[in-house]
Amino acid sequence: MAEIEGKPGKSGAPAPSTPKTRKRLPAKGGRSRKHRVLVTGATSPLGRKLCEKLLFDKDVELVWGLSRSELPYYFKDLDPKRFVFKTCAPYNERRLAELCASEEFQAARIDTIVHLAFQVGRAATDAQIQEYNLRGTQNLLNIARETGSIRKFVFLSSAKIYDLPSGHVEALTEESPLNKDPDAPPYVKDLLEAEALCLEQMGKKKGLKVVVLRPSFVLGRNIHSFYSYYLDSPVCPRILGFNPVVNLVHSEDVVRALRLAITKDAEGVFNIPGKETKTLLEYIKWSGARTMPVPEALIEPLWQGVRLLQFNRHPFPFRSDWLKRNCVLSGARAKAELGYQPEHHVKFEEV
Repeated sequence: MAEIEGKPGKSGAPAPSTPKTRKRLPAKGGRSRKHRVLVTGATSPLGRKLCEKLLFDKDVELVWGLSRSELPYYFKDLDPKRFVFKTCAPYNERRLAELCASEEFQAARIDTIVHLAFQVGRAATDAQIQEYNLRGTQNLLNIARETGSIRKFVFLSSAKIYDLPSGHVEALTEESPLNKDPDAPPYVKDLLEAEALCLEQMGKKKGLKVVVLRPSFVLGRNIHSFYSYYLDSPVCPRILGFNPVVNLVHSEDVVRALRLAITKDAEGVFNIPGKETKTLLEYIKWSGARTMPVPEALIEPLWQGVRLLQFNRHPFPFRSDWLKRNCVLSGARAKAELGYQPEHHVKFEEV
């Protein structure tokens, strides 16, 4: 599995290229203007990382974590004055409305919503999951619009929504064509529709900024993604005649991008690339796995054979398209407006 390889320098020290931020001035009445953040999908791997990082962020004074799961053990030791956990799925409109109407929520004065409660690991159309994704996004946007204290809405999307090229290699910008193929995976269609809901909200409420992040393929410990599971296998079959160029981003950089989206005065869509851009074959060799080129018609049956032999038992849907498509992102906008640059390499344990 991909792990983090720390950047050089003292732990926690900002990179030399990180722009200095203006010191926050006290608000009226002497109160600080630190952020108060609501994170949905708080028990997901990225949600957990983000909540824990925010509690050590000097610009954040309160974190609310929402999940449809019960309070997990790893949140029980966090300071209850700075971290509040609530069991609530965003698609449950009545429960969400009750929570946001409560005295506790009103007193919290949440100013930022970070929406991570979005399911992408499914192979076929599932009306219940689609409702979870889209109704949840719409409900949260309604809360952002109707709650006077909320000033920022951050949605984590994916570079998978682009019409990824399979021949030429190009750096995709935020204006590159999107995947409107009717046969696109269901979660790609959900992401496109959810993004449209977010972008439609821009400008509707004075003082509310909407940020959409599109990270490349994400790797990291406990990350549920196609490439995390594919490259974790000791056997990685690939499609004959294809060797795509792919950018991989470490989960730590995605969390850092989310933190910047919270604290920076920015709005719009941002690509979030990682440090590594290599060919598929280079990644496979780097991971220490064995590989074999096979005709495209055989790739999925062969992958099922790999799973049946228990070389790889991960349930994440296999998409042969990802073994043909190039994914190289331009991060120029994120660098200029968020101050984001990838800092973490990925590395692999020997299999």
